[in-house]
Amino acid sequence: MAENALDPLEKTLITFHTDPKGQVSSLSAPFEPLVKDIVFNRVPEKRMRERSFLEPFTGEYEVPGQTLTISLRGNDTLVATLPGRPAMELVPDHGTTFKVSGVYSNFTIEFQQDASGKVTGAVLTQASGTSMVRKK
Repeated sequence: MAENALDPLEKTLITFHTDPKGQVSSLSAPFEPLVKDIVFNRVPEKRMRERSFLEPFTGEYEVPGQTLTISLRGNDTLVATLPGRPAMELVPDHGTTFKVSGVYSNFTIEFQQDASGKVTGAVLTQASGTSMVRKK
């Protein structure tokens, strides 16, 4: 196969980096020989900061022995609250998955929807395991 002089990236090696769940979180490539690889971080979809997308996730969820409340702060940020604990901001990741900011940064919440799009619950993931919670 003849080398295509019009495609300068044809032989560029691209490295994909994944998060602990196996999702692509960034990629890097050596575009300049005298510079470190350039890294491109994955950004969440724009809709994950839109009120119309976030609002259906708000409400109360049944966590064993307590209630997890998801609410909106402003028009573009979800916040999770458990009784007796400070509010935790949810940072968009991908799809319907959000990372918890701050101390609980290894904690994620993935909202579950039925075939009609109605939010039915969430999958809570942390270092110690995963649990399913239902929306009240």
